[in-house]
Amino acid sequence: MTEGKKIPIEDVKARLQELQNYRDINAAFGALFGCWIIHPRFKSPTRQTINRRIRDDGFSWIKDEELASFESYLGYQLR
Repeated sequence: MTEGKKIPIEDVKARLQELQNYRDINAAFGALFGCWIIHPRFKSPTRQTINRRIRDDGFSWIKDEELASFESYLGYQLR
């Protein structure tokens, strides 16, 4: 996949922090992201896929359609 289509998780986390201003963004994002991954209604990458992306590319990232699913789960527009 081209680098332009990879959305870094850190960017998604920063966008969410701008909207919500959590005290501990790492704990809040970890809970939200982890629950999204296991939720059966929303299409998301598995934990294994995220770990493979980290191993192969050196950072965690999601695709554009995965971001759309995460936004739907959150109820916030992050773009």
